[in-house]
Amino acid sequence: MSSLADQLLKSGLVSKQAARSAQAEKRKQNKQKKKKGTIEKTEVQLEVEKAAQEQKLKDEALNEQKRVAAAAKEQQERVKQIILRNALKDIEGEIEYKFTFANVIKKLWVTPKLQQDLVKGLLAVVTVDDRFYIVLDQVAQRLNTIDETAVVLLHEKSEATQAQIDEEVDDPYAGYEIPDDLMW
Repeated sequence: MSSLADQLLKSGLVSKQAARSAQAEKRKQNKQKKKKGTIEKTEVQLEVEKAAQEQKLKDEALNEQKRVAAAAKEQQERVKQIILRNALKDIEGEIEYKFTFANVIKKLWVTPKLQQDLVKGLLAVVTVDDRFYIVLDQVAQRLNTIDETAVVLLHEKSEATQAQIDEEVDDPYAGYEIPDDLMW
């Protein structure tokens, strides 16, 4: 089937020029209709896009909060794992060692050797899950870099203590006892 314009051209009722101008006019009207429709559509689209953008921002903020919470939880678990792995066992003793935690005086019962090492700064008191543990000073310093709240008590080593530690490390025969009956 041919179009009406073709039929009118064949019958001679319309000239080619008039058919072309009619087609051009029809295209212009279609374009204007599309533009008018697009303008209305864009206002609605703008509202939809604005709502989508707001939702995206809300989702990003929520995801950021979840990520921060997960990172904090992971950090706490990491601190807990480090403390539990490196905590000294069998620290129970007959000497009461007192220290402050959250403006409250707390105490641990320790051996005399542990007490001296705590005072010298060789050991530290740390906390996790409202319990106190004793760890080496290197572990406490590592925990300090991760979470400062985990380390409850860590005395700084005095120069004499540091010199004694260095001397023990440098002496290759430190592990060997000299017998009392040795003759030269």
